[in-house]
Amino acid sequence: MNKWAIGFGLFVVVGIIFTGRQGINKIDQLNEHVGKLTAENTQLSLDIDKKSAEITEQSLSFHRANQISGDAYRRGIIQRAATEERKIEYKTLLKNEPTCDLPVPQSLSDRVLNNAYRIRASAMRTHPENLNATSTANPTGRVLTYCDLALWVDPLLTDLETANTQLGAIEQFDEERNREKAH
Repeated sequence: MNKWAIGFGLFVVVGIIFTGRQGINKIDQLNEHVGKLTAENTQLSLDIDKKSAEITEQSLSFHRANQISGDAYRRGIIQRAATEERKIEYKTLLKNEPTCDLPVPQSLSDRVLNNAYRIRASAMRTHPENLNATSTANPTGRVLTYCDLALWVDPLLTDLETANTQLGAIEQFDEERNREKAH
């Protein structure tokens, strides 16, 4: 063999060793990169699982809130229907009552009407379209009869019962949510 062939063979062997070493370094770098990506992927999967569980919990909570509020709403409708039936019944009974058209004393009448208008105005103030800019005072001087009062009592009691039902539904939902948080 000649020197050139040995030199060339040696050069090829050194080149192969050098290239192999670079390949091994590259493989080590790629393995390290794959390890980092795997760790990041695992962390992202854990984050997604946590968020998914949180979204599921919120979805169930919203669903339960909707069930509770729907139940309260249905009870309110039933209460209103019963009130309307009683109102018709009361009107029928009061038609024949000789004292039905007697006026309530003016001071009591004014207090009742002013309180009713005040409560109505406070409930309506959150809706600007319901405000009457031309009205500066509550109407007074209306004659309120005992029959009017008789017809007002049942709807007022129904409204109180409806409000209590809604508050009870809110409390029930809060209790259930707090119980879930405790677990």
